[in-house]
Amino acid sequence: MAEEDDLVFAALRRMIEGAVAPGARLAERWFVDMFGVTHTQAREALHQLDKLGALTLSSRRGATLARPQDADPTDIRPIWQALLILAIDRAKIRRGDTAIASVDFEPGAWRDYLRLRAALSLIGDASGLPRLAAILQRLGVMSMIAHGRTSPIDVDALSDLAAAIAQDRFDDADRLVAASFLETTRRSPARREAAQLPGAVTPVVIDKGRTARKVRHYVSRIAQRLLATGPSAPSATDQVAAAILQRIQFGALKPGDPIRELPLAAEFGTSRGPVREAFRLLDRHGLISMEGRRGVFVRRLDATDVADLFAIRAVLSGVQMAEAAQAPDRPAWIDDELMAGADLLDALSQDQDSPFENYIVARRTLALVTLAAGGNIMIGRLAAELEGEVAILWAGVVTPERRLTSARAWREIIDAILAGDPGKAGRLGRQVVEEAGAEALRTIRRDGQ
Repeated sequence: MAEEDDLVFAALRRMIEGAVAPGARLAERWFVDMFGVTHTQAREALHQLDKLGALTLSSRRGATLARPQDADPTDIRPIWQALLILAIDRAKIRRGDTAIASVDFEPGAWRDYLRLRAALSLIGDASGLPRLAAILQRLGVMSMIAHGRTSPIDVDALSDLAAAIAQDRFDDADRLVAASFLETTRRSPARREAAQLPGAVTPVVIDKGRTARKVRHYVSRIAQRLLATGPSAPSATDQVAAAILQRIQFGALKPGDPIRELPLAAEFGTSRGPVREAFRLLDRHGLISMEGRRGVFVRRLDATDVADLFAIRAVLSGVQMAEAAQAPDRPAWIDDELMAGADLLDALSQDQDSPFENYIVARRTLALVTLAAGGNIMIGRLAAELEGEVAILWAGVVTPERRLTSARAWREIIDAILAGDPGKAGRLGRQVVEEAGAEALRTIRRDGQ
């Protein structure tokens, strides 16, 4: 029987070479029959392939191979380019000795993937941002599987970029970045889909302070606009995952704390299966560490983790706000709710009795409206994941002073979006996250984490 790492590699090769059609459903039985492994190994392989971007795991739909609509080139291209530019900026500062690995396979889709993997691995090493390289790897895998031979990634240009970085040659970097992901015809924004984040559930609003009712009403309005998915209730997996996320975010669970499977199953009246699936989801989003027999723990972040995480999140925020500002034909209700959200953050920053949890809920809801304005589905997914990771820090970061600063920054962002100024909106969107990251670093160093 194949080892799990070999299993993931072998399955990924078949997917990239087109043996499984984009959008196909994959059951554990496929792995068992194809590779002679156990159901436990198959389940772990599905989890790893989900993290790699090859497929999407859902508590309702199971495993679905990447589809063209999951990897829309017009969504991915601005993210891809912005992250590569960040990597180049970091590589210019570091200027170390790196070398790109050679790939000795026959020409074809699998060789293209291995070349992409080698190039992005070098870029991650040269920039000191392995998490950035991992995100680009996911986007690359999704694009190759979803689009097959029509994948918009130009592996030759990407390999040339990696080679140039390895040799500290940056004169032609901008051209190679642009060439590494082909230009596509811009589609109409997918507003509703962009804001329907995976596993979205109604957030908790604490009934404290004079603004609590306003927060609840705002969240309810946006939920009706964007997050309503019909009469079906969230699955047990989504409920457990959301509860753990909120407890981490609000400080009830702290970095390093254990999370027990059986008490959660009893609390939610479910079996251990949905709890384990919730753990896998949170593991993918970087919130927890699954440490085998030792158990499950809230992830600890050191200063390097935090700096890198916020640097990447800042780039994505810049893209998100710029796309909101330049999106064509925004519905009037979006502009109205952008202004209402900015007003709400102002009110919350002035309400001394309002808990920080309500500010986080309101800010996140306003961010959803900016996602709906730009309609970039991929930004929504990545933002949700990175938001989850930084949630570990919010309890120590969102101080009353920080709320005042944040509310003013968001007012400027919304004004730039409404004015149709993508350059300013993008710059401010990046800046607000960078400032939050600086505060998070101060908190970690102060607390000795």
